[in-house]
Amino acid sequence: MMEPTTASASASESAPPPAGWLNRLLVRWIGGPQSVNQGVLFRLLALFLPHRRRLVLANLLIILASFIGVFSLFAFLPILRVIFNEQPLETEPPPAAAVSPEHQLEDDLLTRLPLVGPLIERGRQRIDTLKQRLQAWEVQANAYLSRNKLEGILIIAGVLLLAALLSALLSYAASLIMARIEEETLGGLSERLYAHCIRQDLGFFHRNPTGQLMTRVYNDVMMLRQPMELLYSTTVREPVTMLFLLIFLLLINPTLTAIVLLMLPLAIIPTIILARRIRDISREEVMGDAFIMDQMQTSFSGIKLIKSFGSEDFEAQRFGRSNRTMFRRRFRRRMIKELASSTSDIITIIGVVAILVVGALLLFQFGIIGGGAEFMLYLLVLNRFYKPIKKLSALHVGMQRALMSAERIFDVLDTRPRVIDPPDPLPWPEDFDFIRLEDLGFSYGAKEEPLFRHLNLWIPRDRVTAFIGRNGSGKTTLAALLCRFYLPTEGRILIGSTPLDRIAEKELRRRIVMLTQETILFNLTVLENIAYGEDDIDLERAERAARLTRAHEFIEQLPDGYHTVVGERGGRLSGGQARLLTLARVIYRDPDILILDEPEAALDVKNQAVVAEVLREVTRGRTTILITHKLSSVLHVDKLVRVRRRSTRTIRGKERRTAEALENYI
Repeated sequence: MMEPTTASASASESAPPPAGWLNRLLVRWIGGPQSVNQGVLFRLLALFLPHRRRLVLANLLIILASFIGVFSLFAFLPILRVIFNEQPLETEPPPAAAVSPEHQLEDDLLTRLPLVGPLIERGRQRIDTLKQRLQAWEVQANAYLSRNKLEGILIIAGVLLLAALLSALLSYAASLIMARIEEETLGGLSERLYAHCIRQDLGFFHRNPTGQLMTRVYNDVMMLRQPMELLYSTTVREPVTMLFLLIFLLLINPTLTAIVLLMLPLAIIPTIILARRIRDISREEVMGDAFIMDQMQTSFSGIKLIKSFGSEDFEAQRFGRSNRTMFRRRFRRRMIKELASSTSDIITIIGVVAILVVGALLLFQFGIIGGGAEFMLYLLVLNRFYKPIKKLSALHVGMQRALMSAERIFDVLDTRPRVIDPPDPLPWPEDFDFIRLEDLGFSYGAKEEPLFRHLNLWIPRDRVTAFIGRNGSGKTTLAALLCRFYLPTEGRILIGSTPLDRIAEKELRRRIVMLTQETILFNLTVLENIAYGEDDIDLERAERAARLTRAHEFIEQLPDGYHTVVGERGGRLSGGQARLLTLARVIYRDPDILILDEPEAALDVKNQAVVAEVLREVTRGRTTILITHKLSSVLHVDKLVRVRRRSTRTIRGKERRTAEALENYI
């Protein structure tokens, strides 16, 4: 689990929510009623703020494309009137005292619609004015069509084609801008997330399995790609298109449009209800994805153990059970998603059929619709009016999975390292005489038993100090505390008179280097592994380190010498060669303090002898801490310390003269 202590503070500091009524409406619609989802969505939207100028440009292009696409439909009306053999309405306004049958019925309906009636009444006068202007254009177009039907239809078809082409080009330009913004934003988020994980303390990686971290850094970010691609385009294009289409419908017939608005909630409410269920399933799904990724990572990295135990079938069955569980979760989410889409389709059809019945009744019984052409155009526009609603509903449903991934991403970003640089670091003490542990205490967790308590130890400079003790006594943990991989729960560590926690981390990593018990090589060249972490590699310095550690001889025999790629985990090298290469990497760094954790582990007798000889040379005149179980390696060290849980003891005199005498301490 991630530490939740800094989440709220970090959320407010790192990502101020974007302002504006549109963003607030967007958050309310997509994020739902839960404040957690709204906070996550605010932070997602804030990721796009550095690109706000290009966002504005893309949205302007989207609005213009929607305007051209919608109002080009007016060109269909003259064609429909020719097909239906109808004449357009007269453009002269009726006398003030006269009230048309259509307006009389509208007035009767508006008195029964207290919610939308006043709104339609206020806009009707403006709509009538605009409608008269459009009718004037229609009269001219119809007059031309009556004389030149074929030529007029071809001209209108050309106008429609030109409008469609222009709208498509504008939409394409907006899509390219949005694609660039999306790639830059999500690519930057992935890099930021990876860098944030790498900078965490070791305890973070103990608390979070590798596979789960890989899922968050890659899979969860990828899950944002498609929803984020639609977020700032769909949420602008579709509402704008709906607005233009609504104006169009009001221009054609306000009475039918009032009925459409009354039915609109029926298309939205089922989507909101189903989206809540999808949100719950998505939370289980993202956790399951992380578990499967961790299971695969563990299996592939431990393939030798699986092969040696012949447990391939066991692992395949274990993965199959996890995968089938995920299949059921994905299928349930997909089923509810498709149910939401089908429900939206059914409600759309019901709405169109209802308008068809009511419109036919008004046309044939009351004669208050401007004719069959006008009614057919209304149905055509109405069908397009429901498409943006369906897309917004699909976005609302699809964003639930993305919000779960985003929540996990921000959980990681809100986790602060427990080991941080001091605000006013002190320089490294060049002339220190000792390393001192004062009343040191440490525990891996608040609920766990302390590993050390009131531990005091003195380590001399330019000498070799060996730690011995039984497994689990805390030798490696003590070395990790000296490297400041962890912070002690009590007491302090001094380098001379300088507290270890007052030294900057970069300076500390340059001065103290630890050779871990596990041989770690990256899938890089020999040279890049020796000079790991440096961009400007000194070849002569790398060769000197390789010669000192007896690695130069076998490196020269490799196909490309120092430029040979060693393979994953050094798979192209023998165990002894890989160990010598890790020693060369340590020597290349030339640290002031060298910590060696079981340097001869997992080596045969011949390679142990080579490594032992190399160690005698590289530790001469250097402050060295040796952790080992090999008794022959500690007979000639300068100081020998037995490490036990909660205490240490320096071994002196006859106790350390022979290997047999030391057997009681390990």
